[in-house]
Amino acid sequence: KTLAFARVNGAHKVIVVSQFTNAEKRIRLSIPTEEIKNWGLNADQTEIKDLITGALYSLKLDQRGGSIDLTLSPFGSVVLELQYGN
Repeated sequence: KTLAFARVNGAHKVIVVSQFTNAEKRIRLSIPTEEIKNWGLNADQTEIKDLITGALYSLKLDQRGGSIDLTLSPFGSVVLELQYGN
């Protein structure tokens, strides 16, 4: 049971991912090509920061879109932020 959503406000892009089980969970979050294009992301923008912990994650881009590998703690969440021009 995992929920993910994205919000864009001006220069900020935020992706929130939460999981609702009592066990650690590893996921690969996929971001469709259309969203990658809409957000204007490119290969130079590969780091995403978790606003809760400060941890850095890698956004992998390819012809199918983007993906982020995450490990979520039990009942855990991440709030990932990108900024235009990073």
